[in-house]
Amino acid sequence: MNFNTGKRKKTNKKYGNYWSFSIDMGLSYLFALSKTGKKIPVRFSGSILSEKGKKMGSVAFFQDLREIKRLEKELVRSERLAAVG
Repeated sequence: MNFNTGKRKKTNKKYGNYWSFSIDMGLSYLFALSKTGKKIPVRFSGSILSEKGKKMGSVAFFQDLREIKRLEKELVRSERLAAVG
């Protein structure tokens, strides 16, 4: 699997310098596991916070994509039905 990472240094007046990064594994989403072991498609975004060159913490966001994936499947199905006539 090929991991392509994008990393950019940013500055915020309140929090100082921080790093913003993203991970591209050839997919537009990753999977998280629920408590029951079910795979949940998620989008990940994160940042490393630093001040004066010292790492102070990190922030990560995961967006649940189940509803979006369901709507995509529904759209494909309706397009197929429309093509059949």
